[in-house]
Amino acid sequence: MVIQRRNRNIGSGGSSTVGAISFDKEAIKNAFRSRAEGSRKFNRKYKNDSGYFTGGRCGWGAGHSFDEDVQKLVGIFNKVAEMSGAIASLKECSSSEEFLTHKNALTAKCNQAINEMSLTTIENEVGYYTGLCIIWEDYTASFLSPYITAFTNDLRSQMNEINGLNYEELVQLEALRLEENKIKGEIEDAYRKYNETDDPDEQEEILIAVRKLKQKHDEVVSKINNNSWNKVNAYDYTSSINQLISMMEGKTSPDTPIPPNTTPNNSDPNQTPTGSVPSGGNKPKKFTFTPWGESSGNQTNQQTMQILILAGVGLLIVFFFMNQKDKTEHSYYDY
Repeated sequence: MVIQRRNRNIGSGGSSTVGAISFDKEAIKNAFRSRAEGSRKFNRKYKNDSGYFTGGRCGWGAGHSFDEDVQKLVGIFNKVAEMSGAIASLKECSSSEEFLTHKNALTAKCNQAINEMSLTTIENEVGYYTGLCIIWEDYTASFLSPYITAFTNDLRSQMNEINGLNYEELVQLEALRLEENKIKGEIEDAYRKYNETDDPDEQEEILIAVRKLKQKHDEVVSKINNNSWNKVNAYDYTSSINQLISMMEGKTSPDTPIPPNTTPNNSDPNQTPTGSVPSGGNKPKKFTFTPWGESSGNQTNQQTMQILILAGVGLLIVFFFMNQKDKTEHSYYDY
């Protein structure tokens, strides 16, 4: 049975579970034993390993049990999994007090996961009660270490981003997005009015108003871009944990690359009105309609489009004064 957690499947659906993670304990034991025994069978103290694989305890002094060690290790992975979507959960807070409480809880949870995930705890302290059995030394260096390092680095990065967030900026960001949408609506209304009137004086007033709205829109977008909440990455450790569990079970090659745990923030609030400037002739044609936000999302393309927009504004003003008596229809996204 695969356990569902926040719409993500954790683990392979084996015979045991720790938190949200499901795993096949016997498969892990078989895969672990085949790897560990291969490098340890000529050790003169190899006899101390025997009870560890047969349901008993090792003879290395701490009396470790394989089942308990797997539970301990997967328990650490579960703490890492719980940090998936942590930043997004902060956005659900409805007050500064709730936000601060939740933020502190996430920071503590992240610190705990980092401390327990450290190579020092898992490798250097193997053989002691606080770590895993010393037998895992022949398993962690080439197999678990890359994942542990990736989890640790990403958890630290995530904790730094969480520490840099505050509730005031979250409220400001929501207000800025509402203001941005309000300005967009005003620009759309202005262009509808422009295309509905034959009065050149009224059209000129509308053009002046649109230029002011465009400037105001750019100022709001700049504030959105600089807001800390608009810069944080998304963190999800599910794919890495699923792959790691599958490797521990011997179902996936240890050479498989580690999936990324972070997704860069690709949100682009700078969705300015776009359009194309007609070429040729002395009278502008109707501009192509391009809704808000349907640009490619590529920053270079957006910058090029913004240059075309400014050029379109200049040409439209020239055409307007050359043809004051002619009614001209434009898309309200040309500016």
